[in-house]
Amino acid sequence: SFCGYQYPEEINTADTGYAMDTLTTNYWDPANRDLSVARMVLAVGLFHTPTLWGFDVQNSSFGVDANGFVLHNSGTENAKYGAHAVIAVGIVTNAQLSDLLPGAPVAPGTGYFVIKNSWSNCWGDGGYAYVPFESVRSYTLEMNASPGVE
Repeated sequence: SFCGYQYPEEINTADTGYAMDTLTTNYWDPANRDLSVARMVLAVGLFHTPTLWGFDVQNSSFGVDANGFVLHNSGTENAKYGAHAVIAVGIVTNAQLSDLLPGAPVAPGTGYFVIKNSWSNCWGDGGYAYVPFESVRSYTLEMNASPGVE
């Protein structure tokens, strides 16, 4: 396959992924998903704290479109394909997105988390993707904040 990105060059050629480099704080509470997502919004958006997001992958649901927007298709099947984890590094609200990219899809809820995946910078939008807040609310298994990622 060919990656159309010439710069930055592929930085994860060994496909080793990323790891938290310090102790983390778990703030996912499955009994209060709304509060947990709000905590993630504050950690990532306000305090700029990278957050490990672990989630269920169902119905081949974790895919991205050509611009890096994650498509979680809930469908009628409940087959689980496993779990995956990424690092949330930022947020963009629907209002901000409409100003920056007028034709972008509006997220269910109020916006998107910007995530970094370990699948190389040839995946999504240069290695990043945009996950609706509602998908985080629906699919999360764990959420851990850390001051650093290596």
